[in-house]
Amino acid sequence: MSLQATTPRQYLTTLTNGWRFTLPTSVRKAHGWDAGTKLIATIRGASLVFSTEPEPDEGHVSTHGNLARDFDDEMLGPQECYLGSGGKIVLPAQLRRRLGWVVGKRLVIVDEGDGVSVTLCCDAKRCESCGSISGVREIIHNVFLCSQCWGNYLREMHAKLRLGRARA
Repeated sequence: MSLQATTPRQYLTTLTNGWRFTLPTSVRKAHGWDAGTKLIATIRGASLVFSTEPEPDEGHVSTHGNLARDFDDEMLGPQECYLGSGGKIVLPAQLRRRLGWVVGKRLVIVDEGDGVSVTLCCDAKRCESCGSISGVREIIHNVFLCSQCWGNYLREMHAKLRLGRARA
């Protein structure tokens, strides 16, 4: 008796210097992808989906949360990527800026059958002000700021206090 897995297998990888990550061999073989294969990368919510065929346009998808930034319905079309030797994929600059991913972050890869989905591992929190995921902490309940934005806020408040004292 064999049991079918109810959830697809997830693979972990890291976004390395040069904005590269590796697709596992089993995923590449399942899709018949070899070095030099042209892949189409499409943003779907907080995920990046790779396939050899462009996805049908389903309109803007927003998570309204910390995993993906909302861009005022500004759409970024599918981007071309190439599978390098050893399964390396270089993340194009437009996708890096849009997703806000940073080097060193862990990624989860899931084979969805018709494509491969790549998402940040673990619930990455984003700065409410600039959207960064680097150095973010919870300032008050459910309000997240990076160290730079928090420092800017404190400097502004300090300047307002000094200005208020000067007027009095």
